[in-house]
Amino acid sequence: MGKMTFVVDFPDGQEPAVSAGTDILGGKVEMVAWRDISEDNAWQRVEKCQPGPGVMVLLSDGVNVGTAFIDRHGGWRWTPGGEAVSESDLVLWREVPYPEVD
Repeated sequence: MGKMTFVVDFPDGQEPAVSAGTDILGGKVEMVAWRDISEDNAWQRVEKCQPGPGVMVLLSDGVNVGTAFIDRHGGWRWTPGGEAVSESDLVLWREVPYPEVD
């Protein structure tokens, strides 16, 4: 059985009622996320938002990429073997996806 993912933008307050088993285009709804999950692994701009403490991320200055996390004091901590990108040059970050384990 094939699966598809749709991201549908509804006006605020006009989201339809959805539940498990709802018929849609001949199939059944198995999961609903009330956000745009296509942005979950998108690159984020450092000046707009930063990851939470302890979240492993890829960081980029637009050319180089390194891996790091933010410690509990709000500072970047580079992972061993990760290329340190100059903190003043950081422009983008994205969460490192964790592999699914069966």
